[in-house]
Amino acid sequence: MAYDSVRRNRRVELGRDDNDLSSDVWGVAKTTKSFSLFRSLFTYGIPGEEWRYSAGTNSSIYANDGQLVLDSGTATDGGSPSNLLSRTHSRYQSNRGHLFSTASQNLDTGAGVVFRWGLFTDDEQVFFEWNGDDNKLYAVLKTTRGVIAPDPEDHSDGGGTLTEIHRAEVVIPPDVDITVNTLWDLRFQWRGAGDFEFMVNQRVLHRISRLQIENTLSLTNPGVPAAFQVENTGAGSSLTMKFGCVDVSSEGGNERKYTPRATGLDESRAINGTNIPIVAFQIAPFLGGRHNTRDCLALAAFGGGDQRAVVKVWRNPTVVGGSWAPWDTEAGKSGVRVNTTATSITGGELIAVKQAVSNESAEFSLKQLGLEFGPAPGAVLVEGDPSTGDTFVVTVQRDNSAAINVLAGLTIGEEV
Repeated sequence: MAYDSVRRNRRVELGRDDNDLSSDVWGVAKTTKSFSLFRSLFTYGIPGEEWRYSAGTNSSIYANDGQLVLDSGTATDGGSPSNLLSRTHSRYQSNRGHLFSTASQNLDTGAGVVFRWGLFTDDEQVFFEWNGDDNKLYAVLKTTRGVIAPDPEDHSDGGGTLTEIHRAEVVIPPDVDITVNTLWDLRFQWRGAGDFEFMVNQRVLHRISRLQIENTLSLTNPGVPAAFQVENTGAGSSLTMKFGCVDVSSEGGNERKYTPRATGLDESRAINGTNIPIVAFQIAPFLGGRHNTRDCLALAAFGGGDQRAVVKVWRNPTVVGGSWAPWDTEAGKSGVRVNTTATSITGGELIAVKQAVSNESAEFSLKQLGLEFGPAPGAVLVEGDPSTGDTFVVTVQRDNSAAINVLAGLTIGEEV
């Protein structure tokens, strides 16, 4: 009989039949509700406000009949797989268990395809992997080491190497058929060190044990998005894996905490035109030499001028002109950057609009809208420009074409 680690002075048998989710990852009986940090359904498609998608050379990820479909396509991806990552980087809450949960409805097991699901970016990866070539399920852990932190004011890449810490087969019991409805749970304990459990149908089938083994962090950055990936490595016919919903929870955790940034920040200038950007905020691509995974929450905005004006708040427009500079309050430790000299915007989603009377400002309370925005998690894994994260912009325009002296600002909360 195979035993793995000791938890609360008792041996834990791999693959035992009772429900491992009845206790948290520290072995403590769950007497409090777990808090969901992120959850998503695919009933009406893939919600664009919740997910980032990058299509592979031939593979694809889409929603159909309420399910998320990972589709290999019929030709090789040539090393460019399809990726779907949550825009939310669910951060581990100290001294809690971190739990990724999903369920699959079918798995095509032919050769020439690799399916991956779990938590990963270019920098940090812990996930299940089905490899069709050898017809096996794997547990994988990778982390980036050797990062050189730049000057705090420098939001640039500090290098580092993605290192595979663990890859091992997850042995599937004879009474489990993963080609039909199957529950998948991946959880870990992390105080800089900790173990990782891979669960199938609520049974721990594999454990990555790092305690008393390493003298470095077992996972360098525990703020990692939920993610799905499909790669065609030679399949000549379409092979799919389909999933239902996905959830990332903190076992015994609580609400995410945001530190206010840019409270009262404003920019006063004379403008003449339509939808002139006054203040723009963007998530910097790097922080401390690593890909920045600090999510932010839009809290409030205001704008107005010395004449009657229309004030608007935008999400993810293309910002034209000006320059981006770090917006820092603690010696450069903020992952937010600001542009107060942009000349125009194109596209984007209009979030809110108000009219401000002369010499007064229009104020917006945005917190109740839950407008989260986050960084781009790496060049390989996102669509569009990998150097930019999500953007919020406050624009002002006068009712006519005359010049107007304006004032505007935006308050955000940054998860630190």
